[in-house]
Amino acid sequence: MYEALLAIKAKLELIPNIATCKVGLEDDISPDDYPLIRIVASSSDDIGFLKEKNTVKIYFGFDLNEYDGVESIYEKLYGLEKEIRDAIVPELSSEFLCRWKSTISDEDRLDGYKVLCSVFEVEG
Repeated sequence: MYEALLAIKAKLELIPNIATCKVGLEDDISPDDYPLIRIVASSSDDIGFLKEKNTVKIYFGFDLNEYDGVESIYEKLYGLEKEIRDAIVPELSSEFLCRWKSTISDEDRLDGYKVLCSVFEVEG
């Protein structure tokens, strides 16, 4: 699983204008970390001989104070979602296959920040 997370991180680090891209979702995220991407392992399942299926959540977001209104943030977020999907789907590498499953909104609950979470299935 960890190798898959590192492979995803390597692809996502190539997306321009991201301040931080890390594996894991730490407690001490600061305004300097935005725009951010966080890659989080959610679950792993055995699917056969030497193969597993992993659910990976990718959180990404922006500081609302750096943009002109929530509407422009949504435009940026869904643009970033497309960049993330384009970077890792359909193939992550010759060893992993990555599929997008869904994207979940934080429903504007984080004061001062807007974050989405895309869920991917990674087989390898």
